[in-house]
Amino acid sequence: MPKCSRFTPALIVSFLYALVAPLSIVIRMKSLGWHWVWNDPAFGFFMVCVFPFAVAVFSCVVRTTLIRKAVSSFSRLSIPIILFAGMLALLIPGIKADFNDPARVRQPYMLRDTAKAAELSALHDRILADRDFIAKKEGREHERQLYSQAVKGLPLSRPMIVIFMISNFINVGFAITVFCYILLLAVYPDQIEERTCNHLVFVLAALAVWFPCRAYADWYMNLMDTSWLNSYQAAWILAVMLVVACFILAMKMVSGTLYHRFVIPVGVTGAILGGLAAVKPQLLTQAALDISSFSSVFRLALVLVVVALLFYISSSIHQSQQG
Repeated sequence: MPKCSRFTPALIVSFLYALVAPLSIVIRMKSLGWHWVWNDPAFGFFMVCVFPFAVAVFSCVVRTTLIRKAVSSFSRLSIPIILFAGMLALLIPGIKADFNDPARVRQPYMLRDTAKAAELSALHDRILADRDFIAKKEGREHERQLYSQAVKGLPLSRPMIVIFMISNFINVGFAITVFCYILLLAVYPDQIEERTCNHLVFVLAALAVWFPCRAYADWYMNLMDTSWLNSYQAAWILAVMLVVACFILAMKMVSGTLYHRFVIPVGVTGAILGGLAAVKPQLLTQAALDISSFSSVFRLALVLVVVALLFYISSSIHQSQQG
């Protein structure tokens, strides 16, 4: 069965793009940069190891003829295109609001003064490595205020701001593209056939990886504080969009797809994590601390295992007969 000709070019281009943000952090912070890349998996692990596979697999099911039909004349197929344009228009002010969210602490690598960035990075690590700080269940606010006040008001690096804004626009823009394309397939009279559904299941599963990556990154950056989650509007909107996309896909797919193999594990995992967060939050905190203390060698080994799995799944799932 022939492979999709778009897969490899899309994988290469998206991988090269994904390297921009983490390499920029390393270039600015030098040896300290790797430490921040490891502990910001939303810009590190997810961007480099997961996002390219999601883009490559999605590219194999995009039907350009259907899109041209939707934009050539106004019909029910035009509604997803209109929604897509509206969402992209809202994305720009949304990214700015997320960037300026006062509830989240600024990362040191965003600062213009690299010497000050290194100093604050060392302060952050010193606080997080303090056993007395980790052992406290209450009263951590003083140390958090110490760090947040030290970083507050310092001038930011313009190149890093541009990279942050563009990366977020592309990443969230891709999620919006997937959502609106699923909606486009849903309003089309035909059912979503098995091959397309399996591809989209993989893409949605890959995008779902962003949520724990982002949660860990902000947990680490905010010195074990999770109160920011209640006001993290962007993450809540993206979570709703993912759930709605899964619902639409379930309503229009044919039988015999991988959908249920995706929904059941994700639902069970989400329920377990949600239960632990409510009943035993210290277990998740300890797990996050253990991950943050992993050496680079073992983290790299884990990443390579995950990449091998993603490559196997993504390179085999798109080999179905072209429709």
